[in-house]
Amino acid sequence: MAVQIQFRRDTTSNWASANPVLAAGEMGINTTTTQFKIGDGTTAWNSLSYASLSGTVSDLDDITNVTITSAANGDLLKWNGSAWVNASGYALLASPTLTGIPAAPTAAANTNTTQIATTAFVTGAVTDLIGGAPGALNTLNELAEAINDDASYAAGITTALGLKAPLASPTFTGTVTIPNGASITSPTLAGTAVTASGNLVVQPFTNIVEIKGDGASVVGQLQLNCHNNNHGQKIASQPHAEGATNTLKLPGGTTIGNADAVLVSDTGTQTLSNKTLASGTIAVTQTANNNSTAIATTAYVDNQAASAASALTVDGLSDTTITSVASGQFLKYNGSAWVNANIETDSDQFVLSAAIFS
Repeated sequence: MAVQIQFRRDTTSNWASANPVLAAGEMGINTTTTQFKIGDGTTAWNSLSYASLSGTVSDLDDITNVTITSAANGDLLKWNGSAWVNASGYALLASPTLTGIPAAPTAAANTNTTQIATTAFVTGAVTDLIGGAPGALNTLNELAEAINDDASYAAGITTALGLKAPLASPTFTGTVTIPNGASITSPTLAGTAVTASGNLVVQPFTNIVEIKGDGASVVGQLQLNCHNNNHGQKIASQPHAEGATNTLKLPGGTTIGNADAVLVSDTGTQTLSNKTLASGTIAVTQTANNNSTAIATTAYVDNQAASAASALTVDGLSDTTITSVASGQFLKYNGSAWVNANIETDSDQFVLSAAIFS
């Protein structure tokens, strides 16, 4: 009758968990690693060392489940299902040297890890980078040539753009030149505007050139300079307090016979030639006793007449001779002048209609 001998056996985790004390000479087999320990009756399993086989093993080929045939440099042992055999054509994980056409899984687009990039991954990334660019601009060299190999192209473009005005609400400085025939809607000029031809034309005729005041005290003004630009004359609006909203029309047409005309001022001395003043024309009333070619208003005439009447005396008349006039005397015509005389006789017949001098 055959005798069967069995040793205590368990997995690595179970041995460690139970941690038993094996009896002296008792064997315990680790079925996970196929190693065994022999107890001493006092030391727990976790503190025991695995036992070693007696005998000599000189090389791998001496192990029963290892078969090595003509090993070459770089060979590895590979499990073939029943034994470990030497095999070639494998690379090390650290710094391998690959030959032939090695294959690897292609990473998903935009993967940014240490995963191997296959040619398919690289081709896809380059295609995405080109993004349908034309054939003449789908390489870095072609792009460099397109910008004249200028390494500072971006900075140059940024600087150039900084000198350009936006299309919407631009603000210009310095001297701005507008092409002939160009159209500008509602521009705001900050400074002096100069036209190349010297002429400023506003079209159509229904539009106006409006010069605004500063919103505080300065009214809108238009200045016309002399040919040397050393002197200028301004046409200015009335101040706000006047509430003036009217149109000032220049003379022309039949009113001046289509000839050149000079505007006159309401201050200072001006000369009018061949002008007919309308009825009710208002002029400046001169000071009393003005003996000049100035226009005399009706007020001036009335004032002068009243002044003259108040200063008139009988003895100042050319046909009157007053000599030592006395109270109660009358003027009597003597055939050549009016003289003062007394009434002495009844033969003198007078109609007493004059005032008595006293």
